[in-house]
Amino acid sequence: MFPSSNIVSSSSSVTVTGQNSDPMVHPRFSVGICTAMAASLLVSSVHAVDVDGVITVDNAYGFAFGDVYGITTTSYYGGLRNTSAGEIANGAPVLFSGPTGPGFTNPGVGPELYDLPSLAPPDYMYLIAWSDDNHYQGAIGSFTIGSTSVGTLPNTGWEVFATGIDLDSTVASDTLTTDPADVQLINDQIAIANANAGNGGTSIGWVDENGMLPNGSLGLGELAFSTDDNTGGSGGQLPFDAIQGIPSNARWMWYNEDPVNISNPFGASSGGGSDGHKEFLIFRIQVEDVLQQITGCCCWVDDAGNQVQSQMSEADCHSLSGVYAGDGVNCEDFNCQQITGACCFLKDFGVMWCHNNYNASDCASLPLSTFYPGQSCSDISCDMEPTLGACCYEDPDMGWTCVETDEIKCLESFGGTWYVGQPCSWIDCPPAPPTGACCYEDPQLGTLTCSDNVEEFKCLQVFGGTWYPGLTCVDIADECMDPRGACCFQDPNDGSYDCIDNITDFECNEFYNGVWTGGATCAEVDCCPKLGACCVKDVCVQTTTDSCEAAGGTWMGMGLPCDQADCPEPCVFDVTGDGVVNFSDLIAIINNWGLVCP
Repeated sequence: MFPSSNIVSSSSSVTVTGQNSDPMVHPRFSVGICTAMAASLLVSSVHAVDVDGVITVDNAYGFAFGDVYGITTTSYYGGLRNTSAGEIANGAPVLFSGPTGPGFTNPGVGPELYDLPSLAPPDYMYLIAWSDDNHYQGAIGSFTIGSTSVGTLPNTGWEVFATGIDLDSTVASDTLTTDPADVQLINDQIAIANANAGNGGTSIGWVDENGMLPNGSLGLGELAFSTDDNTGGSGGQLPFDAIQGIPSNARWMWYNEDPVNISNPFGASSGGGSDGHKEFLIFRIQVEDVLQQITGCCCWVDDAGNQVQSQMSEADCHSLSGVYAGDGVNCEDFNCQQITGACCFLKDFGVMWCHNNYNASDCASLPLSTFYPGQSCSDISCDMEPTLGACCYEDPDMGWTCVETDEIKCLESFGGTWYVGQPCSWIDCPPAPPTGACCYEDPQLGTLTCSDNVEEFKCLQVFGGTWYPGLTCVDIADECMDPRGACCFQDPNDGSYDCIDNITDFECNEFYNGVWTGGATCAEVDCCPKLGACCVKDVCVQTTTDSCEAAGGTWMGMGLPCDQADCPEPCVFDVTGDGVVNFSDLIAIINNWGLVCP
């Protein structure tokens, strides 16, 4: 709108955060818009809300609350046009009292302050803005829900629809007022945006900072936020100093119809043509998105009776019977006061008692106790017949253990012994038996094996092993190990000979059918077979002693080659092959008389 050389103002020290939500809060709305923002009031869907807001816009705007389909004449505030730079940015916020026609300007200068108590909870907040198509344009503002401030910031849910309808702030009759015809025009454009039905002269539908429509497709142009925040100074995309009443980290926002070619959409001379960046513009933000993120510090007591403080919503805090410190209160900056209440406990066998003003930890130290934060003994009825008691059971990992529980859980879940109405402090559960390392022979592996944390009875009677009380398998590694050595074996696939180290005799014979050398390594043994000459009848073969004997041959000597072996001529008359010609040879011939040999 206006070039400003002497616009001076200071910003609030409040910091705008992202969206927040909690259905139990009362929003306060602060909006400032140089086409200052369509600050979106996100409010509870259950309770009426109070809104304080500061807005300023360069140049004209109105804002409203409504649903996804539009607004009404009673939920629309505006329109208002700033006709000078001072009306946009100079001075403290001026309470909005409603513009009067045909000038449609707010009394005083500076951003507008809105005080809107007990609004019906809306779904959306809308900001409708347009400029004078001259110098600069933009909208900035903030609003507060409970103690959480939300403003014009990137990545907080804002969207914009560029209608392509050219309104000028310099023309009073262009002002969109609460007149039903003006409200209907706004709602018609909201319907077009919802349907992504805009033409090439619009943004097609609601677009975000990336130019994306809600259905995930690409619109035309994109929502733009200024690179400079609300601290003012030279060198930014807009010439204004800090806007009073608006947090310093808030950003100006507008629409960029051509992000590729327009680097500063806040400058009217940077493109835009006669329609001033396809104005008028409708910004929106969904109220519930903000409320869902409102949290505060909650002081509560956990199941173990410990008082803790955690960041959560007010509703979640109440569900834990906690004390809620307030919206936006950070647990890092808040110390919960000690919570006291009634403590119901076992005073004597079968007798329950109640004490007031106990804290959680003191109550938890009493037998069979139940803590009721924030309550007095007159509010509760301690059971005179206790349903809890000590349960002694043997835990497989921890040994004998005691818990305080009911009888059914003790017997069915823990398999323990239940002591009605008595705390664990009164009961001496059997101590856990001592454990140690157990060294025994594994029947499947045939080797010594060790197991840790084994009781003596189990080691001796079940495993048949040797028990080492208080020791681990690492401690007895030398004692609990079969002798190891090298194993020479023949590979059944290719007939080659190989060797494996650190193996027991049992494993060598059982799994490799090999030859075991105890205490040796493969580097110390020769696994190659010892061959020699073997005469089988009148044939000589090179083989081992065992193989020669198995073939019924005559071993001629280790390392002797067959060409040096003097195999004896076979005796053809020794039919039975027993080395002697006698009656048995004759019987063999008679028994085979007439047989034709092949």
